[in-house]
Amino acid sequence: MMQQASSTASISSPHAAPRGGEHLTITSLAPGQRAHVRAVRAGGELGRRLRDMGLMPGVELAVLRRAPLGDPIAVTLDGYDLSLRCAEAAQVVVEPA
Repeated sequence: MMQQASSTASISSPHAAPRGGEHLTITSLAPGQRAHVRAVRAGGELGRRLRDMGLMPGVELAVLRRAPLGDPIAVTLDGYDLSLRCAEAAQVVVEPA
């Protein structure tokens, strides 16, 4: 007789509030919520592209809406709207305004 192994791995939602010691990212914000960019964690090509799109420390942004399944996320900053995949938005550390 075979026994089934039980899994205790935890699955966290990309939209869940951060736990102690974790940083708040764009994915944690609700539609309508405003925040200031603190840092872009991504390096290389992705980090450069995010900064080129205006996601620089100190910039204020607001989440406009999420797609029905949560990905992508539409944000507005510096007078224009930007659509980010959740994986990209998770690289941008923010502080609520």
